[in-house]
Amino acid sequence: MALSLLGAQVVWYFFPSWSSDPEMRWLPVRICEVVGCELAPLKALDQLLITDVVLRGHPDTASLRIVNVLLVNTAPFDQAFPEVEIAFRAPTGDLVAWKRVAPSEYLARESQARPIIPAKTPVRIELEIEDPGTQSYGYEISLK
Repeated sequence: MALSLLGAQVVWYFFPSWSSDPEMRWLPVRICEVVGCELAPLKALDQLLITDVVLRGHPDTASLRIVNVLLVNTAPFDQAFPEVEIAFRAPTGDLVAWKRVAPSEYLARESQARPIIPAKTPVRIELEIEDPGTQSYGYEISLK
């Protein structure tokens, strides 16, 4: 009995870290199958690449811009869509505009039910942002 209690405490303590570790995730998956819990999707931002960024005017609204981004999941596992942060800077380096966009804002309704990027797969996303104006010189895109 005491050994079972100790084992349960160890699992309880390490459950969050094992859930986010692709090599140890098998144990939380098995536990959730038994007790009926649901694990959050894995997230490894260092294995998501941003490629092929296109910034263009909005076809219907002059005060908006459309940002198309190709995200490539290089991980050997499916993972959650990240938040996307875009910052526009003036030639002096000063921040002119900034926005962080959640997956619920840039995914189509049918994709929001299971917001997962399949392993080894590129996915194109589209963001609508306010036009940063003529003072913006360059932009940076990062994942959070």
